[in-house]
Amino acid sequence: MSESQYDLINSADLDGLVRLIDDYCETRSWHDLLGLRDACKAAVANGRQVWPASTLAEYRLALLAPAEIAVQVVDEEAGRFTMGPLTEVIAQNRPSALRFRHALTLMKIVHLFLMTPLTAKAPPV
Repeated sequence: MSESQYDLINSADLDGLVRLIDDYCETRSWHDLLGLRDACKAAVANGRQVWPASTLAEYRLALLAPAEIAVQVVDEEAGRFTMGPLTEVIAQNRPSALRFRHALTLMKIVHLFLMTPLTAKAPPV
């Protein structure tokens, strides 16, 4: 993390963080933007109120970054306050990326189903 990122995050300067996110998007510095998102998430875990910057970075990565970078922002915690599901944001410009994501999700569900013992009883009707 650069010193400027560190200063912006520690001072919770949301305006500065938004400008930095805009700069990274304009220069297509996707790895820097991903690093900034990670740093903001870590700062939120330590009590800093920079979750809007983290959320904006996730949304911009999903919307604008190449698919192999964009899918890195899709996890269970990502996109909590975004303007839509990040998988849908990714698919908006990359339909093949969404099909890949759904295939991966389906494979995980099938794996969990096959690995889970069928010991649960059906609920009474």
